[in-house]
Amino acid sequence: LLPENLAGKSVLSSDGNTMYAISDSGVMILPVGSLSQHHRVAASVEDLVFRGNFCDRRVATQEIVIANPGGGATDFAIASLVPGVSVTPQSGRTPAVVRVSVDPNVFQNQRGTTQGLLRIASQQAVNLVKDVRLLINMQEPDQRGTLMNVPGKLVDVLPDPTRDRFFVLRQDTNQVLVYDARTYNLIATLRTGNTPTQMTATFDRRYLLVGNDNSQIANVFDLETLEAQQPIRFPGGHYPRSIAASANGILAAVRSAAGVHKIDRIDLASRTATELPTLGVFENNINLNTMLVGSPNGSTIIAAQADGTFLLYNANVDTFTVARKDSAAASGAVAASSLDFYVVGNSLLNSSLVRVRDFGVTAGVSSGFAFIDQGGLRTTAATPASPGLIHRVDLSTSSTRATRLVEAPVLGTTGAVFTRSLAPLYSRSAIINLTTSGFTVLPWSYDASVAVP
Repeated sequence: LLPENLAGKSVLSSDGNTMYAISDSGVMILPVGSLSQHHRVAASVEDLVFRGNFCDRRVATQEIVIANPGGGATDFAIASLVPGVSVTPQSGRTPAVVRVSVDPNVFQNQRGTTQGLLRIASQQAVNLVKDVRLLINMQEPDQRGTLMNVPGKLVDVLPDPTRDRFFVLRQDTNQVLVYDARTYNLIATLRTGNTPTQMTATFDRRYLLVGNDNSQIANVFDLETLEAQQPIRFPGGHYPRSIAASANGILAAVRSAAGVHKIDRIDLASRTATELPTLGVFENNINLNTMLVGSPNGSTIIAAQADGTFLLYNANVDTFTVARKDSAAASGAVAASSLDFYVVGNSLLNSSLVRVRDFGVTAGVSSGFAFIDQGGLRTTAATPASPGLIHRVDLSTSSTRATRLVEAPVLGTTGAVFTRSLAPLYSRSAIINLTTSGFTVLPWSYDASVAVP
């Protein structure tokens, strides 16, 4: 804990042992190089995942290590905040091995993933001890998908447009996680700005762009080498929350410190962004919660706003040509097709942004949508603890076929009501779903018939 709040920039000494930071009262001096000399406590894992099934009701046990990262003995106490979960021992001194046991009978009626915490505290530790997230899943035979655990707050997923890999945006650590789509192993970690929110690939498939809610830049990464490039700088007070690319321009929905939120245009060559004077015949004044999504063929970009207002950018004329507001609010999945169809939440829209079909709300809250050929895939969930559903949608016949997922897809929150949780891979080998525990992998033909066990 710090004695007072920091109020500005910080710099490190040449040897990296001392940090000087502007604080409320003046300058704070922090001996960061001597941190290892102080008492600290940390767990060996961020998440602890228990996977069960409908026929195995034995108590499951795993071990974690509670340690002082700098070495030495430090007191700790650990407690489970989830009924049916016990820990032994409940207190001690580091380093210590703690056994965590889960009684599956307590969770036998749960069909999704139950989340909870192992709360860790210490009287001596100078750091804020991070709790361990507990994830308990009891998969049934009809629930599809292979669950891959990824700790942290995951807010976006994007397939590489030309390679067998995909990107997951971890907001709490300001990182893009790059995964091999053949092995699902993490192959690279890319550092972003503060509080990253959304990714997009440029239309020429050369660069990955990342918007940040608390940095006045958008990060740029080379998709060939995965190396960081010079970032895109935005006008003062503009924070790029959502970015989308078309064949004729790259747009960003920005949070403005002035209070009137805007859409900026990005010049990738100069690595700068400028505020659009107008959005065609419409005023450049958007809702704070706005998501931009471009069509795969680069012809359009849809702007979905939380107040129910939708805008459509046409790359052929390089401006916004359509605006429509048919409801008081909007949330959920946002997607754009190359056939002039769009999805926002539970609605299918045409090229005039007129609702041509309502998918309904009985299947749960909208999470993800991806257009594939003449149809699409849609994910929903009633709650984060429910199993979730993936629907195969036939746009020509308006029919849908639902399949239960192993766990729920990620859902929107108050500050980020729109979500993108579906990523069909470039090779059509699998479908990546951003879900409660991390990501869930589905085979391309996930809804094919299987033998009853």
